[in-house]
Order: sequence, then structure tokens, then C-alpha cells
Amino acid sequence: MVLPTVMCPSDPSSPKTDTIDGNTTTAGIFEKQGMHTNYVVCSGSTSYGTGKTLNGIFYVKSETRITDITDGTSNTLMLAEILVTPDTNVNDLRGRYSNSWEGNNWFSTLNPPNTTVSDKNNYQGISTTKSPTSNVATGSGGQNVSARSTHTGGANFSLADGSVRFIQNNIDPLIYAQLGTRTMGEVSNSY
Repeated sequence: MVLPTVMCPSDPSSPKTDTIDGNTTTAGIFEKQGMHTNYVVCSGSTSYGTGKTLNGIFYVKSETRITDITDGTSNTLMLAEILVTPDTNVNDLRGRYSNSWEGNNWFSTLNPPNTTVSDKNNYQGISTTKSPTSNVATGSGGQNVSARSTHTGGANFSLADGSVRFIQNNIDPLIYAQLGTRTMGEVSNSY
């Protein structure tokens, strides 16, 4: 089922509901595997592996409460938009909430919005680096999905206090990284 409220109308590839089967015996066959959304939660300011102790609000088995956000809810990112990508030769899991693996529905403030650095995640032992429009096989390492949009000059974000902000691509990388953390003592209100 497609939920329009979690889709960005400016993303030409959204909604995405078909993915390539990752099973080696049926690889390359498209199947319905759940909706991929344009809005994902913040895992923090670093790349992530299994992500059980990250510095953002959301991560595997997170029990973060609003009172645990000591940097302040108006200084901590909660949601951002991403672009979904039609599958070509690999199952691109960015934005997929059902059957999510290792941060498919997370983003990191490691790189600024709409960075030219490709996204990277692992699926069934395959490591893939992903630009906003392609899938390219690479070596293994930490995963990272960056906020991306088709909006001119930046992307939309929600802070933990529920407010929404448009953050420009040219934001100071240090301030942007600080916005991704929940308890590191940074108060980044100059963005």
C-alpha cells in the first residue's frame, strides 16, 4: 500500500514498491517487497554497521526517549528526505521500512545534504555504493545514507521538537554533523 504522506511529490522515482529479488536463484526478477519512503530517521553523525550504539536518536534496538536528547529537541535532527532509486542490477533498500536491514530507513549527517558522495549499504553480503541515480558495486565498509532531494539548494528536515526546516546544501559540515547527535553537548542553532 502506498501512503502519499511519506512520499515526496518532487521525487520522480517515488513511490517505489518493486525491487529486484536478491535471491541468487531468482536474481534480477522484480517483485513487490514493500513501499520505499522518501522520509527516513536520523542515526547520528557517523557511518554505521549493525548500528547498535549510534549517536543519533534512531538505531537498532534504540530505546531513546525524548528526555535522552540532552542537546535539545530543537537542536537535534529526527527525519530527513532521501531520493528513492529504481532497481537496475541490485536490490536498493534505501527508504524501505518493511523487512529493513541495517539502516535502510536511516540517514546520517556524515555528509551534507545532496552530497556528491555516494550512499553505501550492505545487503546479503553485497556491498553497494549508491549515488542518487545509480547502483555501483564496491568494497565493504561502514554504511551511510545521506539526505537528498530534488529541491533547489537543499532538503527538508524535521527536528525532534516536530518543527520542519529546509537545510541548504552548503551548510557548515561541522554544524550539520552536530545536528545529527543527541547527547554530545552541541547546540547548533546557527543554521
